[in-house]
Parts: sequence; C-alpha cells; structure tokens
Amino acid sequence: MKKFSLKNTLGLLAAAAILTLSSAEAFAGNEDDGKPIHLTYALGSARVDIDFLSINDLNDQENLTLDNVKPAEFNLTRDMTVNGVHIKKGEYEVTLIKHSDGLALNFDAQNKHVDTKVIALSEKDGEFTNWLNYSLKATDASKVVGEINWKAKTYTFEMEVSLTNYIFSYLDKAVRENNVEWIDYYQAGIYAFKYNIDLKNSVKYAEKALKADKNQYTEELVALYQNALASKEKPKNIAFK
Repeated sequence: MKKFSLKNTLGLLAAAAILTLSSAEAFAGNEDDGKPIHLTYALGSARVDIDFLSINDLNDQENLTLDNVKPAEFNLTRDMTVNGVHIKKGEYEVTLIKHSDGLALNFDAQNKHVDTKVIALSEKDGEFTNWLNYSLKATDASKVVGEINWKAKTYTFEMEVSLTNYIFSYLDKAVRENNVEWIDYYQAGIYAFKYNIDLKNSVKYAEKALKADKNQYTEELVALYQNALASKEKPKNIAFK
C-alpha cells in the first residue's frame, strides 16, 4: 500500500521540473522596429518559445498605446502555470490588455477548443521609457520571470512547468502497470479541480478515487466537483491536504 502524503508527493513532483535554461534575455528597445525577437527556454522536458515585436517611437509618445502593442506568439510544448493559472500546452496569441487598475496578459489559444485565459500582472514603479521593454530570465531552478516595462511601470509574471505533466503521467503509468490506487486518482482529481482543468472530464478521477476507497478525502472531492459542475462556476482555490 502506498503511504498517503500528498504534500510530500507534490514536493517530489515539483523537484522533477528542473530548469535547464537556454539563457536569454532581450530588451525590445534594443532591437530594430519590425524585427521579431525570439526567446527560447527549456524547462525540464518542456520548451517555451516566445516571439514578439518591439515599440520604439522616440518622436511621438502618443503612439505608446496598448492598441499599438503587437501580440506576442507563445508556443508551450507542455502544460504550464502562469502566475498560478493553468495554461494548456499549445500556441497562443498573447496581448497586453487593461485589467482592473493595471495590465494583464490575454492568452488567446490558436486551438479554439481551449479557453482564453487572462493573467493579471504584478505592478511596480519604474522609469519612463519610450520603448516597450520585454525581458525574461530564470530566477531559480524551477521558475522563469517575465518583465514588461511599459511607460513608467514594470509588470511581472512567473512561468513554470505545470505538475499536470507529472501527475497524469504517473497515473497513466500506474494504470498500465496495474498498480493504481485511490491516491493516484485523488491527486489527479484535486489538482485538476484546483486549477479548473476541464472539470467535465477530470471529475472521472474523483469518481474513480471514491470507488477505489470511500474516505473523507474522496467523498469531499466528489462533492466539490458536483457542486462546481451544477453551478457552472469556476471552483475556488483550495489548499492541498
């Protein structure tokens, strides 16, 4: 019997997402206008490719509007989280948009079966620039931080490989080897629920966990799914137990 320790299991899975960074940092203002800038990052078995155009208009500050910011192209080879929001692997057209009192990244999937996601950006004061400065760099062994310097503000976001890549792979392996237990289904189900990942299909993990072992955790998880699907509302963030 596998020992139930979800916190420890997730910690081990997170450690597997080792960052092997093909180091790159670009500032759009240092490039010629109209020339795409390409950044590539390797995170464990995943890769992130980003192409974007710069804004560099020293003659007319009125041109520095969000309408003039060309969309960036993000290509994710694995599922990712961006500022804690789950983003499925695939190609996205990413635009800067107004959000609340600040800015956000709008991830518009080229695969129309994938929902558009809005990622709120953290904001801090910066120095005014006539350029749209855009940079990414590794901060530790598992994260890449992006910065967008827009006028007199700096907006930041974090990207890392989603644990779905490991949790679901581990579950598939356990099923193939006929070694699957309730905790394997439970881990997949609770992670999918926390990040609102295709609830209509991921509810099957909760149901299989309950069928394999009816206990406090599996009963609560099935109830969470039932309530979320019945109300058609996004689930609230919940803490891993």
